[in-house]
Amino acid sequence: MTPPIIEDMEKRLYDLLMEDSSPTIAAEKVAEFLGIDPMCLRDAAEKGKCPFGFGYEGRVNRYARFFKLPLYKWLTKT
Repeated sequence: MTPPIIEDMEKRLYDLLMEDSSPTIAAEKVAEFLGIDPMCLRDAAEKGKCPFGFGYEGRVNRYARFFKLPLYKWLTKT
């Protein structure tokens, strides 16, 4: 039997991933789901510590991209 909190989180993850057909997802949405600060998530991506995203910090610009498939596989261990 699966605990209700796990079922709720699985549903929230499914809904999050199905919001649109883009292969990427905004840092704010991922951070909200994980319960962390979006800047911490971006910093982790820039430092290569995020298994489902990557980032770059140049002299002027910085960016981070988070991908739905690796996020799903990381969270579900599939």
